[in-house]
Parts: sequence; C-alpha cells; structure tokens
Amino acid sequence: TFTSGITSGSVQVMKSQGQWMVTFGEDFIHDGAPDPWIALGKDGFQRHGIIGELKQFKGAQSYPIGEKLNPEDFNEVYIWCVEHNTSLGRAKLVWQ
Repeated sequence: TFTSGITSGSVQVMKSQGQWMVTFGEDFIHDGAPDPWIALGKDGFQRHGIIGELKQFKGAQSYPIGEKLNPEDFNEVYIWCVEHNTSLGRAKLVWQ
C-alpha cells in the first residue's frame, strides 16, 4: 500500500503468465500531479528502476516490468515525477 506522497491504494509485484508485473488495485488513486512514472527502488528511488509512464490515475491496472530488471532486487514501488525529480508516492514491497 502507498504510505507516502499524493498517491494511495494497493500495489503488488507479481508474476502473471511468466511476466513480472506491477499491479495496482481497484483502490489505487493518484491525484493527477504531472509527469507520473512507475519505478522500482531499493531503499530509495533509482533511475534505472523506471518501468514506464502511469497511464491511468485511478483503478486497477498492470504494467510489465520487462526482462532487464529483476523485481526481487528491489523493495519499493514509486510513482515518480520525472519532470520535477520527486516522489509522488512510495509503497514498500514485502516479499513472501
């Protein structure tokens, strides 16, 4: 769950049909701040963890992580404003 920033709701990183995905729940809401991108981080934002641009500001949606990143190397999901280089939301990942 996002616990900081102007973004709220649930998020999971999971494998679906052999592809790692960042998946936001029905309760996901981003307030519409500019230039939001999805990123993975490890104890802080890391530019190489950027996955892609956020397409919808609310509701359930999924984004592929891609083969160049190993999600298990990260412990956070960010909504990141690239334009202003600042966090718009952060969620800690709990690996089970």
